[in-house]
Amino acid sequence: MRFILFLTLCLTVSMAHAESDRQFDHQAEIEAAKKQEREAFLAGKSLLDLAFYALEQSLGDQVKEQDNRFYLPGEFTTQIQSTPIPSLIGVGSVFKPDEEATGFTTGSVINVLAQTYLDFPEYKNQAVFSKIPQAVSNGVATFRRYESGSVFNFYPPLLWKGVWVRRPIDMRLASIWHGITNIPNDSDSTSVMTTAKLFNAKLNPEQRFAVSQEVFDQLQQFRDIDRKAMFYNRLEHRKNTQGFLTWLMDENDPKMSHFYFSSSTKGERIPFNKNDVDCIVNANILKLISATRHATNKNLQVEGEKEACSLINNMIMSNEQAKCGIYYPNTLNLAFSMAQVEKSGNSCLTADTQTELLNNIMKLQSKHGYWKNKGNVWNDKVLTTAFAMYALLHYGDKQNFKTKQALINGVNFLMNSLQSKDKHFSWPADHYFTATAIARNLVMWESKAYTHAIISDVLLRFIEAYPDMKQTSALEMAGPSL
Repeated sequence: MRFILFLTLCLTVSMAHAESDRQFDHQAEIEAAKKQEREAFLAGKSLLDLAFYALEQSLGDQVKEQDNRFYLPGEFTTQIQSTPIPSLIGVGSVFKPDEEATGFTTGSVINVLAQTYLDFPEYKNQAVFSKIPQAVSNGVATFRRYESGSVFNFYPPLLWKGVWVRRPIDMRLASIWHGITNIPNDSDSTSVMTTAKLFNAKLNPEQRFAVSQEVFDQLQQFRDIDRKAMFYNRLEHRKNTQGFLTWLMDENDPKMSHFYFSSSTKGERIPFNKNDVDCIVNANILKLISATRHATNKNLQVEGEKEACSLINNMIMSNEQAKCGIYYPNTLNLAFSMAQVEKSGNSCLTADTQTELLNNIMKLQSKHGYWKNKGNVWNDKVLTTAFAMYALLHYGDKQNFKTKQALINGVNFLMNSLQSKDKHFSWPADHYFTATAIARNLVMWESKAYTHAIISDVLLRFIEAYPDMKQTSALEMAGPSL
């Protein structure tokens, strides 16, 4: 009997190993087929071709049709992916992403596209490049439904039980959460969309635009001064930072509903009642200030600008990039954002901070070429790599051997990260935004247009830094050697 049991056990183990081997072989066959398909796509294309291709994918995400149930023509799409815990309590979907219109995404995409257009005038006559000014104009035209006086809201208005509210329109959301998501205007959406309008005036001069002083008045009004810090900021030992707050609303206003589950008809309210300080939000405000200063040629003075700049320098020197973005769960987003701030004319980071930033970027690259989103839940390898390369190409010594090799390895990874769906290639969108601190990393926003716009820009800057690689085969850059 024992002998029979022993034989049965041996046979079972042998069959399990055989099944495992078959699954491994099958997976290997799938990966080999994907690689072959990707190589066929890359064959005959240069890096410049891939840069234009990424730009085409970004522009292709802009809504064209008039009868889209989610978006207005001109908006770029946003997908919200929930995780099991929030989904179980009625926030978002696990098995399929929700579509969600927000001017914040459209503004973010426009800011990347417009900067690319302005920085590479030699390509303005290229077919895909020539589409950017009109795409920017079409996107900015959709901002009207997010306007609230001179500032902006993250969401468009929705008439609910006879009352206009500002909460998700199409996201799966249990009624218990309707109130807490009825949010006030915010400094992030305001700075991103207002900056986009400044870019539009540059690309389309006939569409004049001047930033209202009321915008800066509101930004100055809501700063982190003499107040009790929100729990997330307290955990990061950040209180009374003098920086800019996210929400353009008085957290102590007695008219604001403080009961989490009160109806959305009770009015807008700051999520979970406390305002917060986010490093990327502050960076976006700095970008708006310097862009406005550049557009007007006036010495604009905004209270809080120096303090926000000092705060960001301190956060980088203290290695807080992974967590300082409450709504931005990516360790290298701050490096990307500050490079954009400097492009707008604000040399905010000190020499020591830039050195620390570059050292941190170099440390986070893996042996496989991608950059690690260390300290955050999601890997988001493609977007993290694009963020890192953008900052490295801006702040780094491009003739330094280690810097150049890091960038080449990054391009190698991007070439090998192309994915095919129905014979159409694109890069994964990854997560670029998240919900409030309590739901950080649990409810995630994705934008194909945003990620592809940055990839296009990065490839163009790589080619600019190393012009001898302009016509380098994309297939060669996807080769096995790193």
